Amino acid sequence: MRAFAVYVGERSKRGGYKNQKLPGANHTALGDARATLCLIERMAEGALSDQESTK
Repeated sequence: MRAFAVYVGERSKRGGYKNQKLPGANHTALGDARATLCLIERMAEGALSDQESTK
């Protein structure tokens, strides 16, 4: 998730980048794994939705 925080680029008050919520996660092992896979694929493509790019 640190890579996602850097990818989003929202700076934290303490330096570095602010932690981001996992989009599409439902707090089950399988749901979180699927959401993580989707996120990695989207990061690899360079795609972010408007919702994530404004955080």
